[in-house]
Amino acid sequence: MNVNSSSYASQVYATNKTTATKATSAYDTSTKTSTQVDKMDEMKEKYADIYTPIPETYTKESDELQSAKIKEAYPNYISFQDFLKIVDGFLEGDKIQLGQELTPDEKEKQTQDYDQAYEKAYDLFGGQEAVLEMQKNVQEIQNDYPVNYMAKDGDVQNAKELTSFYNAAVYEGLESGKTLDEAKNDASSARTAWMDESAAIRKTDAAFNKSGILYSDSGESFLQIWNDERDVNWDMNATWDLKEFGIDDKWEWHETYENQEQMISEITKKIGEYNFMLNNSDVIQNANDKIDSHYQGQINNYEKQINEQYMPKAQLALNVFENYKIYDSIDMKV
Repeated sequence: MNVNSSSYASQVYATNKTTATKATSAYDTSTKTSTQVDKMDEMKEKYADIYTPIPETYTKESDELQSAKIKEAYPNYISFQDFLKIVDGFLEGDKIQLGQELTPDEKEKQTQDYDQAYEKAYDLFGGQEAVLEMQKNVQEIQNDYPVNYMAKDGDVQNAKELTSFYNAAVYEGLESGKTLDEAKNDASSARTAWMDESAAIRKTDAAFNKSGILYSDSGESFLQIWNDERDVNWDMNATWDLKEFGIDDKWEWHETYENQEQMISEITKKIGEYNFMLNNSDVIQNANDKIDSHYQGQINNYEKQINEQYMPKAQLALNVFENYKIYDSIDMKV
């Protein structure tokens, strides 16, 4: 079939424009901001017995209350990181090093060493089952008395917005009939996809490095090494060329903004692109035929990826930004 690229491009942009106009006009009304603020309070009240939202800021009081509740239930409780230190103390051999190469005999010996170390550490707290039960119950206490540790040190400057998005996404999941665990998983996934988590990732990465869990001989984090390797070896010939249809670079990529309207516009645009790809398999097939043969197998998975991964995250994020006030600034930045 002959493809008229201008007509397809028009289809993409028309879909985006229609949806974006609808979203923007709904958001721009003077009553929408009030509605957004009120909806979070409405959801807090509606689901008070099901979900305790994470505070948008860190307070010493909330931290002390959570610790007191945990100590009240488990006077001998220690964090998982401290438990691992106890395990390390019982090791007779060396700690596991990421990327190390061992012979089968060395691997078996190391496994036995760790099994024995864990067993000795578990015995200090009444055995493995008792430790697992304690961890499970402590997690429930932490859920009931949440603390925003991400906002504690101030280095994650958008901690408030990340938290607001997560809470709102959990409520949207509950509203759609999801279980609390399902709603939390979806909220976390959507936040990772559509919010700037770079500072939070760096903070977690630094914590892992400090604990000795994540590091390299050069002192770089493995996350940084992966990024460097990707930048060096990235082959754009693996990317479908869909620019004439309004889709730039890799179709999975998108921008994130610290701005309510820009996020609505960006997500709406991506949803339009996803729908275009789903509805025009011949265009995708033609683009796939032009890339290196090593990468042509990706065409077998893109529909499933869109339907099961990218579209649900985008739709959840759009619901959040349309119905809750995540960012203080709502003026479109040029």
